[in-house]
Amino acid sequence: MAFPPSKQSGFTLVELVIVLVLLGILSVVAMPKFFDTGSLQKKGYCNEVASALRYGQKLALAEGCEIRVRTSGAGVDLYRRQSCDGSSAFNLPVTHPGKGGNYSETPPAGISLSNSTLIFDAMGRARNVFGATTDFTITVGGDLSLNVIGETGFIKTP
Repeated sequence: MAFPPSKQSGFTLVELVIVLVLLGILSVVAMPKFFDTGSLQKKGYCNEVASALRYGQKLALAEGCEIRVRTSGAGVDLYRRQSCDGSSAFNLPVTHPGKGGNYSETPPAGISLSNSTLIFDAMGRARNVFGATTDFTITVGGDLSLNVIGETGFIKTP
């Protein structure tokens, strides 16, 4: 019994060249995004600042004592009042729950943080240093914004 001749299958040289050209174009366009860690660091630090804000709010709710969150080019830090009657200064540093020590997060090199001071009250609302409930916008790296809704203390992240 004779079998019919088998048909050769595979890729032509033109198909292989086209695939190689497309891979070359994709590598030129996509590879720099894989090695650019600046945007990842900025987003990560933005999440750290949001975590600090959320922790400050939760701590104010849990303790019934005001917590001050201050952001600046040097980073973000949290302090609570000496006494919860509202008349004392913010001179007790909040302990970082994961790292221990004072709650202070410094930004990575080349990432900026806008200056802002907000106070979370015992109801979780965000107030300014004059006592008025207000909304806050904190900018990380120049283009990422965290928004804090004053009346609720809700923190919107990008």
